[in-house]
Amino acid sequence: MSDNEEQVNSVNFELLNSLYTIDVKMLPCKTSSLSEDQVYKTTELDQLYPDPKEFIDNKEILYLRGRKLIGEEISLDKQECYLFNTSSLDQTINLELKAQSVMNFEREGNTDRLTNEKENLLEYIDVLNAIMS
Repeated sequence: MSDNEEQVNSVNFELLNSLYTIDVKMLPCKTSSLSEDQVYKTTELDQLYPDPKEFIDNKEILYLRGRKLIGEEISLDKQECYLFNTSSLDQTINLELKAQSVMNFEREGNTDRLTNEKENLLEYIDVLNAIMS
């Protein structure tokens, strides 16, 4: 390997819990009181998901800290999405859970940002697919 090439991280599938899948909800909030390795394990947001869910114009509605959030599902078609972390020792990527669905939320009134973020993510996925094929 030359000096200009970077080492490719290895992917560890051993930690992948194939018995469970998760619904990923991307929310516009900070969780600064949690350490980096605890952010995805927080239960702070559990009360956000009432049953039945509230929908307006096929968009899911949640309330977080008194603010109305509007969410839209991001269809990943044939893509697979995983929750992972990296080892600080050897930069190994440790897969932990598979995502069943991905929802992106934004504050009420920021629907343009919601649409832009969704389009940017889908464009990023298309570029990665083109590079990897």
